[in-house]
This record gives sequence, C-alpha cells and structure tokens, in this order.
Amino acid sequence: MSSLFRRSDKKDEPVTETETAATDEGAKRSSGSGRDKAAPTPKRGTGKRGPYVPPPTNRKDAAVRRKEKAKQERGEQRAQRAEIQAGLDRGDPAFDKYHMPRDRGPERRLARDVVDSRRTISQWFFLIVLIVLVTSQPGMLPIVKTVSTGVWVFMLLAFILEATLTCRKVGKLVKERVPKSTVKKPGLYWYVCMRLIMVRKLRMPRPLVKPGDKI
Repeated sequence: MSSLFRRSDKKDEPVTETETAATDEGAKRSSGSGRDKAAPTPKRGTGKRGPYVPPPTNRKDAAVRRKEKAKQERGEQRAQRAEIQAGLDRGDPAFDKYHMPRDRGPERRLARDVVDSRRTISQWFFLIVLIVLVTSQPGMLPIVKTVSTGVWVFMLLAFILEATLTCRKVGKLVKERVPKSTVKKPGLYWYVCMRLIMVRKLRMPRPLVKPGDKI
C-alpha cells in the first residue's frame, strides 16, 4: 500500500521495471496461483494413442474380432519361435536360456562341439542293436546269429574306446576354458556318451560344427 501511495504522490515520476515486476508478482499471489494467467495453459499428457476402435455391436462381430486377434497372436508366436531357433542355430550365447536345462551352459556346449567334430562309429549304436535283436530271433541261421553277435561285440568295444577318448578330451577342454566350472564330471561324461550314440542328423541341439573341425 505504501508503494501505491508513493506512486500517487509522485505522479510525474516514471514507473521502473522493478516496480512493474513486483506488482505482477503481487497479482499472482493474490490470485492464489503461482502461474501467470495470461500465459498459455500447458498441455496435459502428450502420449500417442492408437485409433479408437468401437466395441463390437453383435456376437458375430465379436467372434470375428476374436479370430483376428488369435490369428495375430499365432503369427507373433511363430515369428518369435523362428527368431529363437535362428539364435540357437547360430550358437548365440544370448539364446542359451531357451535350451532344455540339460543342454544349458558352456560346458555342455563344449561337449557337443567336441562330439560333433568327430567321425565316430558309435552314432550307429542303436541301428546295430536293432539288427542284433532281429537276427537273434529263433529260426535264424546260426551263421547269421554268429555274425550279428560279432558285430555287436565290435560295436560295443568301439563305443567304449570312442567314449573314453571323447570324455578325456572334453574334460581337458573344460578345465582349460571354463576353469571355474561347477558341473560334475560324471553327469557331463554321461551327456557325452548319450550324444555319441545318436545319429548326427537326429542330435538335438543341432550340431554347430562339421566333422573334422578343430575345437
């Protein structure tokens, strides 16, 4: 109020910029708001929304929309599965979590690569077992039974030799490349043996190396 009286007493004196700012600030406070009412109102949320889709008007329309949504979801799932399979086929470590629990970890990956890089006889193990079972049936010629038994013994000895050499190789590489490994050796060696007796084309996860590649 004193400033107003002073201003009225001195009508001929020009109003300074400081006095003008003080007057504006007092007007803001008296209005109960801290912002200038002359200033443009700030916009609220600027988030983009999709186009408005009206609700279905009848059961037929609702059924059509459900089918379209299900079709879209199936397409997205197929694309996701294809991306995951491509990552697994590349051997990308980021996709290791999509393997089955028994196939996860650098130790299992190393064991698979060692087995897949070798040309082995053991991959025909189950085929030989099937042949032996067929030729051991009553009524077969003695010579057939003798040959099948000899083939079975040869396959068994070959499997023992290849499994021993492969497990030693895997154990050595794991010790060198994964020194802090906590995987138990018996379980890892059993994993090696099971992959050895599988036909290469039927092995899962799929082989990432070719026979003869250096590991």
